Amino acid sequence: MDTFLQNVGDLPSPARAAVEGLIGHPLRDDQQLYIAAFGSSAEPASDSRNKSWDDLQLIISDMRKNLPQSGAPSERIEQVIDEECDAVRYGN
Repeated sequence: MDTFLQNVGDLPSPARAAVEGLIGHPLRDDQQLYIAAFGSSAEPASDSRNKSWDDLQLIISDMRKNLPQSGAPSERIEQVIDEECDAVRYGN
């Protein structure tokens, strides 16, 4: 898993514009951007799935901790969490 944590105020203008386009709204300079990239395979080994699940749990914990600063509605955050949990559980 690759991760990236960056202060929004430190992003170059083109990168910030791209992220805001993906998210669908402007970001504040005092926000942080956290991106995680997960690898995929047809059928991950049990140890690999367990490691992925542990990594995902850490990300969920971070997301919940930073939820008040995110500006995103809690329903959207929970939806993203559910989608990522399904991806780890079922390989979607």
